[in-house]
Amino acid sequence: MEQLDAAIEGSDRALARWPGEIDLMLTRARLLGIRGRLAEAEDAVRLVLREIPDDPHALAVYATTLSRAGEHR
Repeated sequence: MEQLDAAIEGSDRALARWPGEIDLMLTRARLLGIRGRLAEAEDAVRLVLREIPDDPHALAVYATTLSRAGEHR
C-alpha cells in the first residue's frame, strides 16, 4: 500500500503543477479507487465528467468506482 500511497501523492504533486490535466485527474481517480478511497475517487472523476461528460475513459473510471462502492446506477 505504501507504493500506492506514494503514487497518489505523486499524482497530487503533478496536478499541482499541471492543474486540469485530464489524464492526470483520471489517473489520480483510478489510484484512489484502487486504494479504497472511493468517495475521493468519485469526486475526482466527477470533476473530469463536468468538463468532458461523454469521455469514455472517465465514464469507465466512474463505473468502476461506483461498482467498488457497491452502487449500481
